[in-house]
Amino acid sequence: MEPLEVAFSGHALDAFEMRSEDVQFSPSGRLLAVVTTQSKILLFKVDIIARPVRAELLTALVSADLHSTHGVDWIDEETLVVANR
Repeated sequence: MEPLEVAFSGHALDAFEMRSEDVQFSPSGRLLAVVTTQSKILLFKVDIIARPVRAELLTALVSADLHSTHGVDWIDEETLVVANR
């Protein structure tokens, strides 16, 4: 198996350099949620058909209610469930 090359666009690489707690693809595989140790959730649009795989940062979700965020999962393509410690 060969390594998967990922090309990040825009500020995606800077955002992804943060340490992460959890990473989950949406049911379609087109979105990626990354939970950082700074209690942010980064949402990426991912093109897994392209080579290299492309990841574009869509937004960073920040809330006063996110404390020691640990995990994330998708209920559907538009709904995330987030766990705090």
